[in-house]
Amino acid sequence: MTDATDPAGRLARNLATRFQARRLSCAYSVDTLARLSGVAPARIRAIESGTEAIDPRVIETVGAVLGLSPRELSAHDAPDRAPEVPLEH
Repeated sequence: MTDATDPAGRLARNLATRFQARRLSCAYSVDTLARLSGVAPARIRAIESGTEAIDPRVIETVGAVLGLSPRELSAHDAPDRAPEVPLEH
């Protein structure tokens, strides 16, 4: 199936790319992000794989820790590069 015939799959892949890019730009490991968000590491990996349906509340929770706005979470285009994020830990 192509992106044109599978818009949900395209959105999941773009979201996966966006989450992983932001996590890496924040210098968070999967375990650190899991601890900060209260979400199991397996769920973080599932979001970043883009292959499983994830509860939108989980996506919003993890996205908030990463500083991703609801608008960024629902964008259909993959980011060209990791967004600029101040490194405050």
